[in-house]
Amino acid sequence: MSGYTSEPVNKFVTERSTGIPYAAPLRDERERRFVRDITDAYGPVHAFRLSQRTHEPGTPWDKTIRKKGQYAEIDEKLMRDHFAELREIRGIDRNQYRH
Repeated sequence: MSGYTSEPVNKFVTERSTGIPYAAPLRDERERRFVRDITDAYGPVHAFRLSQRTHEPGTPWDKTIRKKGQYAEIDEKLMRDHFAELREIRGIDRNQYRH
């Protein structure tokens, strides 16, 4: 996604070796609703603001960079725990999007 700077992303993500657009199939209405809810909530938010939010103190990115350095991979469990905590704080039912 690099190269967009402050401009809107207006192209599909493509497979590097073939150039074919990548599109993961949405299996059911629950997955479609999940994607729609995310794009409704975050689609209008400027890329710089989204980056600021993900890099705030206490986020998985912040914890990883302080412990392992700038280009370290963020642990999946750290992300799961972080978003589970956000879900609780916001009162979102954890089963809302489960199959």
